Amino acid sequence: MTKLRNCLQWFAAALDLLDKMLTFNPFKRVDVETALAHPYLEQYYDPSDEVTVAESFRNDFYASVTVRIAAEACSCWAILRASVIVC
Repeated sequence: MTKLRNCLQWFAAALDLLDKMLTFNPFKRVDVETALAHPYLEQYYDPSDEVTVAESFRNDFYASVTVRIAAEACSCWAILRASVIVC
């Protein structure tokens, strides 16, 4: 019974970490430090062995890509609407 309980706890922790890492929205996704400190990875994580940086990574890339995708979708939608009205 103990092996089964350990296996279920391990599986639940693995699913929890995957859920947090695979969140679609990059602003809601788990960061590296939090992911490494997750119970699923606790046997591999040593905070004293981690390299830290004074300045955090800026996530401007996702914001600019999101704006470009939205603009392209709007222009495609306008073209599609114009072609449907013509037909």
